[in-house]
Amino acid sequence: MVDLIRQEWRTRLILPAILVLSAVVFSWRLSERSLWHDEGVSYGIASMPISSAMVVMPREPNMLLYYLLLRLWLTLGNSEAALRSLSVAGAMGTVALTFVSARKWAGLGCGIVASLLLISNPFLIRFAQEARSYALLACAATAAMFFAEEAMRNGTRRSAFRFALLSAVAAYLHVLSALLFIAATLAFLWRRHRLKIFEAGFLYTALTLPLWIVVSAQGQENLAWIPRLSWSLFRTSVETVVGNSGWFPVLVYGAGVAGFVFTARVKREPWHALVLLWALFPGACMIALSLAGHPLFLTRFLIMSLPGLAIIAAQMMMHVFQASKILGAGAAALLIGYVVSFGQPPVNGTDDMRSAVRLIAAQEAPRDAVVVYWWQSIFSYQFYAERFGIRNAVVVCPDVHPPERVFVAPRGDLDRLKASPRVWFVEQANGDDSSAPSLQAIRTQYCVAQDEHTFGSLKVRLCSRTGGALQ
Repeated sequence: MVDLIRQEWRTRLILPAILVLSAVVFSWRLSERSLWHDEGVSYGIASMPISSAMVVMPREPNMLLYYLLLRLWLTLGNSEAALRSLSVAGAMGTVALTFVSARKWAGLGCGIVASLLLISNPFLIRFAQEARSYALLACAATAAMFFAEEAMRNGTRRSAFRFALLSAVAAYLHVLSALLFIAATLAFLWRRHRLKIFEAGFLYTALTLPLWIVVSAQGQENLAWIPRLSWSLFRTSVETVVGNSGWFPVLVYGAGVAGFVFTARVKREPWHALVLLWALFPGACMIALSLAGHPLFLTRFLIMSLPGLAIIAAQMMMHVFQASKILGAGAAALLIGYVVSFGQPPVNGTDDMRSAVRLIAAQEAPRDAVVVYWWQSIFSYQFYAERFGIRNAVVVCPDVHPPERVFVAPRGDLDRLKASPRVWFVEQANGDDSSAPSLQAIRTQYCVAQDEHTFGSLKVRLCSRTGGALQ
């Protein structure tokens, strides 16, 4: 009896220990990197007045729920750490729900290994430390799949409705999560739960219909920036998702998927088909659409499938463990240790706006003006300008970008630029001015840069007037 009590308490302590470990890993050096421009957009939308936000939301329909949650979250603080800590919470929730799901479906050992695979994965760590919706998307996806399996297993309407509700939550975090709902629908149909998926589909459609109306009105404008699919992009994406540490984890995960497919064909348990579709279907759809001429494949979109992949890899390691405890435990430890030793977090943005603004704050003079190239960068500039106390340098947004794409009113205008003896140009270091046709015209009114610095992908030029009037 004493042994049973001890075993029960040890089991109960595992999840809190996993949560503590994930909190430490995901919060480590949380403020080390500067905000990049996408994070700046998150801050800008979440912190702007409600009236401005109501105008912006129809133009940026993706991640609507994230911006709302972040607005509430920022009442606790608006530092870099506070801004990113919502994603930390989402990643911790992903790990916890993956542990609970894997333990329920395949046993305690599978739950432990799956959660450790996630905690050690640089791909998840990267998005746990980024002020975007991806970590919360992974959390919502895992919760939705948990109730999808429950609905298939016990056939209750309550579980089907919970699955539909959480799938709708995921849609408002990222529109491409609709692929997960389709994947679960296929699993329902395979198990011949047509009535349950009809009820869940009706609720999901009713909840997400406003989102699809707005998205359809936007057309493909918000997707034009996604690059075309190539073998190099696909190969890099696969490596990144499973640990960003070379081909060894790819081989392990690939063997896990192959073994899991064989097991699913033999045992035919409801969760087998669901997890396989969860792990593979969204990526396969994005590849198919990209090959059809509609680029939609991007590495970070695959984060919604990562928990499913971790469960598959963990389950295969447990099969090895059953045959040989030493071999199974060694395989899990080797994979986790390899990823921890060689994995590097993927980088989505390298613009070091913090250092750029710190330089401007140290050298600003009365009547200075600042031209920020890329409208998204305005938000990260303003984030740091407030913190470093810039008082004289006024942001000017002339017709460098279409005015309707700038979400907030600039703190200056073209007249201010005409009157400024010095101008700071904050641009991309690659010098791509294709979306800013008048930037070169503005530069011609100034001499060669007196001072020039590069901060990551940003280049800061301090220029002085050459003498002619600015046209």
